[in-house]
Amino acid sequence: VKDKNTWIDLICNIIEKEVINDKYIIGELKRLKNFHTHTANHCVRVGVLSGIIGIYIGMSKKDLTHLIISGLLHDIGKVQIPLEILNKPSKLTDFEFDFIKKHPIYGYERLSKNPSINPIVLDTVLHHHEKLDGTGYPDSLRNLEISIFSQIVGIADIFDAITSDRPYHDKISIDDAFDVLINNKQKLDKNLIRKVIDCISVHINDDIIISYL
Repeated sequence: VKDKNTWIDLICNIIEKEVINDKYIIGELKRLKNFHTHTANHCVRVGVLSGIIGIYIGMSKKDLTHLIISGLLHDIGKVQIPLEILNKPSKLTDFEFDFIKKHPIYGYERLSKNPSINPIVLDTVLHHHEKLDGTGYPDSLRNLEISIFSQIVGIADIFDAITSDRPYHDKISIDDAFDVLINNKQKLDKNLIRKVIDCISVHINDDIIISYL
């Protein structure tokens, strides 16, 4: 899709038909927003950015739908993480970090209770923190064991996290964020990183910058 307006229309169409009209997904997002607004806003941004990346690499509309929903719900498990950990302004202790690393499992278990949630979404929610070298969590997957959906949402998650203000760090510039992705090429697919950077750069040059960028 080369027409930037078509990109936006496609993502909005998917969100309108597959998300807004789904009472369960909207209910979960509202619950997350009521619990922790920052995380809910982060999930929306990751969902949209994942969709843009998916369009750029040529995903079908069906796969884009799964990808966008995965991005929107990827951190839903954080409703089970204590607010004092989510809002802590200083470095987490090992115990606190181990606790927060459980959020993909919490999210997977939570969403698994609803049979309407697609298995691709469940897998992505569970594995968006996996890394190619096996250092990710919760299952220490490697390389092709990690789906393209999990890889895209994982990269979008990192990009949004470091370009947004958090209790424990200030946001960094887009160029610095690109450097972070590139320097993680042992953990993230370098070809996918290149496409993500190209995709975001194209949108910057076309003045289609997502508001949080």
